[in-house]
Amino acid sequence: SEHGKDAAREGDGADQEWDEERPCFCGGVPAEYNPGSAVLVQCDDCGRWVHGCCAGFASESAAAAADAYRCLPCASTSDAAPCATTLLVCPAAILEQWRGEATRHVEGLAVGVYGGLRDALQGAPKRPERLAALHPSRLARHDLLLTSFEALRKDLHFSAGYASAQVDPSRGASSRERSRSTARIRSPLLALSFWRVVLDEAQMVESSTAMASAMALQLAARNRWAVSGTPMGKRRLADLHGLRETHA
Repeated sequence: SEHGKDAAREGDGADQEWDEERPCFCGGVPAEYNPGSAVLVQCDDCGRWVHGCCAGFASESAAAAADAYRCLPCASTSDAAPCATTLLVCPAAILEQWRGEATRHVEGLAVGVYGGLRDALQGAPKRPERLAALHPSRLARHDLLLTSFEALRKDLHFSAGYASAQVDPSRGASSRERSRSTARIRSPLLALSFWRVVLDEAQMVESSTAMASAMALQLAARNRWAVSGTPMGKRRLADLHGLRETHA
């Protein structure tokens, strides 16, 4: 496409376009780990230049073929877009069991795992494909998207109104690089309106003060399910307040 021809650059040519004040949201992916980081793609919305590997393009030709590109920070701040995906939140200990059972019993089901934005940012130098996989458009391709309560709690720091939404993804960079690469990215889960949100072991959000409950409240969904085999509200009726709020 014309956009792709203008947006994709490789090697020294990309340096001429690189914006020192608005580097890739990953904080700088070392080329020795990822040859794809030599390819740069420009965001249509903010103009930021993004490493091809962080944008999900394996080569310059793949980037040039793209009709358009919105970087993760821009895409994550969009209004929640309806999708057919079911988001299932469960304890980390049984997440792989859920994935195994879903793929075993439902043929052709597209199952994905959302590990959380913080871990993806911190692991970006060696695994930038994890950032690319968090783009809302990529998440919406799954029929079933699995995540843990722990990942949900961590993503609260990347939600609206949280002071720590501005994070430093480049722990290994110099202080000067860190000051430039700090990116404000909202949780991509908030950019989607899921067909269904399922809370397995729903007692995990009993308390309205729980961070998982606070994040679950911000998730947009057409349908909401709570699943639990554990007695809830054992201490007092108010313990169910968080669960009631997430399913109001």
